[in-house]
Amino acid sequence: MRFATPFLFLKHINLNQTVFKIALFTSIFCAILFYFTLNNFYAFMFNNAILGACLSLILPYLEILAIKDLGKDKYGKSRLFGSIGFMLISLILARFLTQPKIALDFIYCNKYDGYILFNITSF
Repeated sequence: MRFATPFLFLKHINLNQTVFKIALFTSIFCAILFYFTLNNFYAFMFNNAILGACLSLILPYLEILAIKDLGKDKYGKSRLFGSIGFMLISLILARFLTQPKIALDFIYCNKYDGYILFNITSF
């Protein structure tokens, strides 16, 4: 789905603030639906496809805003440190998030203002 969505920009989708907000709320709804579709493969696959389409609309919009606010020099550094942070967090969380239900609980229960708090003692 992420592959097909950019082709819709050519004639059918104009990326503006309204489309961004719709995609943002739909992605939040799909993320909540992960709890309910986790045990059904086809429902989970459909939910994940919709989430992929929403994220392929959200991420380019955020990239444009970041380039405007940071400028090209700081934007590159921001991407570099974001990639390094993602790599480190992936290595650390891989040890604790061994089952899908644990991962969903960790994301939804420990999220505060967009930052994941490391509450490892609850495991």
